[in-house]
Amino acid sequence: MILHVLTAALAAALVTPAQEGSGSDDSIHLLSLSCGDLADALQHPKDEGLARALGMLDERLAEIPSELEGGMSPMLSAALDPSAIPIWLRLLQAPKSVRVDVSRSAIGTYRQPFQVGFAVHEESPEAAQRLEGGVRALAERMRFAIPSEMVTVEDSSILVRTGRTPEPMGGSRAAELARGDGTLLAEMRMDVGGYFEFLEGLVMQSGAPLEVGIAFDVLDRMGLMDCSMEVATATDESTSRTVAVMTQLGGRMRDAGLLPAEGLKAEHLAPVPADARWMSVERFDMAAAFEALNGLVSELMQQAGGGGDAAEMVASVTGVDLSGGLFGALGDTYGMYASDSTGGGGLTSTVWFVSLRDAEALLETKEQIEELLNGQASLHARGYVNARTWTHGDGEYTTLTFPGLPVPMEPTMALSDEWLVVAATPQAALGAMAQIESGGAGIAAHPAIAPLLSDGSKNAITYFDAEHYARKGYGATSLVLSGVSNAVRSRVDATRDPGQLLPLFGTFVEGIRPTVGYGEVHGDDYVSVSVGDASNVVQMAATAGLLQDYAPILLIPLLAAGGGEIVDEIGRGF
Repeated sequence: MILHVLTAALAAALVTPAQEGSGSDDSIHLLSLSCGDLADALQHPKDEGLARALGMLDERLAEIPSELEGGMSPMLSAALDPSAIPIWLRLLQAPKSVRVDVSRSAIGTYRQPFQVGFAVHEESPEAAQRLEGGVRALAERMRFAIPSEMVTVEDSSILVRTGRTPEPMGGSRAAELARGDGTLLAEMRMDVGGYFEFLEGLVMQSGAPLEVGIAFDVLDRMGLMDCSMEVATATDESTSRTVAVMTQLGGRMRDAGLLPAEGLKAEHLAPVPADARWMSVERFDMAAAFEALNGLVSELMQQAGGGGDAAEMVASVTGVDLSGGLFGALGDTYGMYASDSTGGGGLTSTVWFVSLRDAEALLETKEQIEELLNGQASLHARGYVNARTWTHGDGEYTTLTFPGLPVPMEPTMALSDEWLVVAATPQAALGAMAQIESGGAGIAAHPAIAPLLSDGSKNAITYFDAEHYARKGYGATSLVLSGVSNAVRSRVDATRDPGQLLPLFGTFVEGIRPTVGYGEVHGDDYVSVSVGDASNVVQMAATAGLLQDYAPILLIPLLAAGGGEIVDEIGRGF
């Protein structure tokens, strides 16, 4: 999604004229957030234990004042008074909305520019009046003055605002697409253009140089000044559904030639093996994206007093043809995955691939880049970094090695007539090429994936094996929920016990749905949809399992820094 936003905007900048201002309204909308009743998110049978524990939170909070030694401040004492606990919990649980704007006239001045509106939505006007009275009484006991005009009740909502009134949940297109027959849980709307307009005003008021103004002019031509993003999540008895809508993005990608005429078919997913644990595949024209980027960079160089074509300048210095030899040689399908057959499904089994238009041109460019890298490595890394080419069967592979150093990395690249593969390890590269050479259907035959390929309209497809990762994360989730269980227990009331919050393993893993998503163009908008298991506890365990596999990636910067220090020490020794 991020890549689509950036490249579509870059390409659109070449075909979109600068936009006029949005009018005389002083406020710029930045962000709106809404969420439903917290209880609605914990309706799945596997979440019953967690819901039961959270239901005991009020009794536990009421015990805290008696456990604190040395007394409490008057404010804290009032905040934790038993009569205050239901108010805090209702504010936490009730549906809420928040809206953030900035004032145009306050940008770059000493005035506070942000305008915030916050709303708590109750079931009836009477309930809203009762909660508002409770909040005012609590604030008075805490000696916190609330201006009477800042807090109001309108219909069934309590409003606290210094700006506009937040919209109730459910008004966006994303919410409409996500809800279906289920219950809407959360909604967000971010005005991308608003953020850039605010940032432009802030930067230019501070006396930024002309080049900064040129950059914002480019952003305007990209069409980002009238672009917004909507995200909504809903749930039913068995599934959770999240929809993201990027307004105008689909039309910009289409008009800029970034999207192929046809969507994904089984042949485009052929590089992904059937035992993939997660994968993401998209159709996107790399050559068109590069030409758009090169055109913009070249234009910026000219406006800044330079000149010439950026890609041609790179070629004159390095000999590498970025346009025809690299990006022009790449195809319009790319993706990533991790599978058992490429290394056990974890970090070291990760593979990135892209289709090819011209394998011979890319091979020539690869050899040029390899020669440049080895030359620079020999000069600056004293031979401790080297791109090594080797063969296996009929295939040629290139591995980045670190001769003489115990660096635990060997990223490897391989080429076939139709695909370029970059893998985390040589073993992963061999496994990836074996899948390509087999000609098998791979993950395209998966029952959750095959229906998405039937109409050829999907520009992107994602898959996440939630059951596999939930199994791995079950133990870590058990520890987290044990902490929750202990937190709500009482030292003086043995009857208050939430019991086991996590189902037995066999029950827990039964029927876990994979998370499957897709992206496609709706009119001029780009819409992404993701459907997965409805249980929050299952999603928690799946996330924990994924983190177990990919946490080592955090060590890579440390290893790189350590390797550099070793090279420096060896150099000083000589």
